[in-house]
Amino acid sequence: MSSPIITIDPDEDLLKASELMKKHNIRRLPVVKDGIIYGVLTTRDVFTAGQGIRRQISQRHNTLVPLGL
Repeated sequence: MSSPIITIDPDEDLLKASELMKKHNIRRLPVVKDGIIYGVLTTRDVFTAGQGIRRQISQRHNTLVPLGL
């Protein structure tokens, strides 16, 4: 285990979590608020969520109708 322990607040977004994980070269990030551990976010969690977001963007892109200019 590395010291100090790097944590993230549950109100932060996945991009912030991803940046912290990359910066500190860690694969597990405890989610902590007011000293209470709510869970652990993993690189797999971030990757899976990112894949879902990409899929949603792709689906919405396919249903967009261009505005006449």
